[in-house]
Amino acid sequence: IVVSAFSHHGFQFVRESPQPFPIQVSNWLSRQERSSIVLLVDEYDAPLTEYIDDSASFSLIWKQLSNFYTVIGSNEKCFRFLFITGIANFCQTSLFRNIRNLRDLSCTPSYAHFLGFTSEELKANFTDYLSEASTTLNIREQELIDKLIGYYSGYSFVLNYKNYKSHISPPWSILSFLSDPLSGFLPYWFNSGGEPEILQQCFSTDAQTNFIQFVQGISVPVNFFHTTLIPEHLDKLALLAQTGYLTIKAFDPMERIVTLGFPNDEVKKSVGSLYLSQLLNRKTLTEVGACGILKDFKENDSTSVVMKLNNAFRTIDHEGFSLISGSRVRTATMLILQGAGLDVSTEGHNVKGRSDLEYTIGSVHWVVELKYVKEKQDLEKVLNVAKNQIFNRHYGEQTATLSIRRLVLIFSASEREIVRHTVCTA
Repeated sequence: IVVSAFSHHGFQFVRESPQPFPIQVSNWLSRQERSSIVLLVDEYDAPLTEYIDDSASFSLIWKQLSNFYTVIGSNEKCFRFLFITGIANFCQTSLFRNIRNLRDLSCTPSYAHFLGFTSEELKANFTDYLSEASTTLNIREQELIDKLIGYYSGYSFVLNYKNYKSHISPPWSILSFLSDPLSGFLPYWFNSGGEPEILQQCFSTDAQTNFIQFVQGISVPVNFFHTTLIPEHLDKLALLAQTGYLTIKAFDPMERIVTLGFPNDEVKKSVGSLYLSQLLNRKTLTEVGACGILKDFKENDSTSVVMKLNNAFRTIDHEGFSLISGSRVRTATMLILQGAGLDVSTEGHNVKGRSDLEYTIGSVHWVVELKYVKEKQDLEKVLNVAKNQIFNRHYGEQTATLSIRRLVLIFSASEREIVRHTVCTA
């Protein structure tokens, strides 16, 4: 790559020379005029992140890159401008130790919107495409924009998350959608990255209990954003944030605490699908007998819903992801319902408490209350307690324009399935 880039400007690599490649580059740079070169390095970290779980290859690549940046640093007089982009943070390590005055622009407000489209830019620069897409999908243009922002936007690289002008969408997702709106809202950004092994480890079954945490938001100290990735002691949460699976959702300036979460529906649903696939041992909902849950809800067939949820529960590898608590059962239920096509939210709250799961289907808003019982209990009593809790705490009643259906599920730890359920509307 270096030979290809520099050869257009007079550099010649002599393979037979006794001088190693870095020395040849350095000698050539030393002969260039002062401030005559602008050097742009895109995705400097790509070779490193590809082998971050292979320590031998990682070390070899690290050494080669370090030698290259040492050459750049020792010949800084010939450079007028150096701009380096990347995803993972290796900046605070020895990789760039010989480059002076290198400024890290990550999370700098002035540059926070440089690498994506804000909602204002989307409206101002894609008028014709938005009009065509709204016509194709037969929806109002503002509704289309709202869907685009909800599905693809939400990335924030500044602590003032409430400043929505700083929220950006990845260009690849927006451009891909606008070029083919008829295909709908597809996970373009997520699919473009594939499933590197290291990220699969981050989304392992051991970490599936984190899914709801990521939906609700997980707190980290503000200096978390200066975390440097070190293969021997890899901070997987930092890796997820740096690679775009998590983003800033809130900031408490008094406590100096940042809340991280999924940036948008694309990432939430894509990660949920990855979790669900691992949860069901790489089987689909159809293969485990849990297909058609959305249709069952539309037809108010709660018995069929429960039967299909239990079919999915029976498929779960209980050694890899044991359903040993109410929070784990809730996570599994949410992943299954989301995989079935429901837009599920968790712990919808009001002044009196939090519901377990909520989702809207058409003109009906569903509220789910899940009870986990470990030993033999009076199931009818548990059922009534859950029903009273839903009504007394007014779960779901913030959706005043929709009719509300309340689904109570009782999961038995010993039976490893839902053993009782009921639906009530009033």
